Amino acid sequence: MTTTLEQSTTKGDAAIEIIDEHRATVNDHTRLDPLETEFNTLAHYLRSLGAGSLHLLYADDNQAGTFKWRGAFNKAAALKEQGVERVVVPSAGNHARGAVLAARHFDLEATIVVPTTAPPAKKEGLRDLWPSTQLRIIAQGDNFNQSLEYALDHPELGIPLHPFDDPDVIAGQGTLADDLDRSTSEPVNHIVVPVGGGGLLAGLAQRLAEQDNTRTQLHAVEPVGSNSLSRSLTAGEPVEVEQPNSRYGGSAVQKIGIETFRIIWENRDRISMHMVSEEAVDATIADYLSDQRDWRWRLATLEPTTIVAVAGLEHVILQRPGESVAVIGTGHNAPLI
Repeated sequence: MTTTLEQSTTKGDAAIEIIDEHRATVNDHTRLDPLETEFNTLAHYLRSLGAGSLHLLYADDNQAGTFKWRGAFNKAAALKEQGVERVVVPSAGNHARGAVLAARHFDLEATIVVPTTAPPAKKEGLRDLWPSTQLRIIAQGDNFNQSLEYALDHPELGIPLHPFDDPDVIAGQGTLADDLDRSTSEPVNHIVVPVGGGGLLAGLAQRLAEQDNTRTQLHAVEPVGSNSLSRSLTAGEPVEVEQPNSRYGGSAVQKIGIETFRIIWENRDRISMHMVSEEAVDATIADYLSDQRDWRWRLATLEPTTIVAVAGLEHVILQRPGESVAVIGTGHNAPLI
């Protein structure tokens, strides 16, 4: 059995207040740039298909290197207020970085549970963020799902700080909708995101609903194999996949979260689903790396999960030409493959 506290969900305006309060803590510089900044070849191709304004929202320009610091800080703030002193964090990568920064800031003991396949550099990177005896890193399970199961089955390690299936985490991720509004003077018609456990998609859907935003459509992009969400929407309940596609990092989740699915289901009218082939992702990676070499001074930094979302842009443009589109850059901590 899993020991949890009664949920004290911080949504909407309260969540963005917490994020704004702690931006300096993680040196966050979320910004919106033209898609050409990173994807020059692709942007020109999409314009030939009739694309309107194309943007990339850098949600990873911070000390964590990922948007996931938002959910971690929002949850940690709620736990600290409830008197929690110790958390357990199951993670395959990016969530752990956000959670370590949150634990450091709120003075929480943190046990990070990672798969045994996690590269040593990732574990060392966590200690670089917080070289403290209050941080413990253990390896359990062959994949994220097994690490998650271990963390939830050991309540003595602390209160779980789940990477996606938690109301406070979801609300924190949804604050990217506020940043997007602040970053542009023109309405954004479409937001494109990769989906794994569904925390980012659910957070954005929830926040857009709170803002009564009916002009913006969400587009969830899945790689072949990691399609728990689309299968779940067809079934009307969370459905797992047998073997998620491990090539694309954070999207390789076996089963959509229960809470994330609930929110997504309630907002399904504002969400379009897209699946991209490995060939499409590989072609996008090749174009991206070629563009970076052409600039010479620029290093390729976006991770595979972001590339999955970018590879889905063609689907969106073909459906809705001439409209404003923003794709979210989720992180830069994993190498392209």
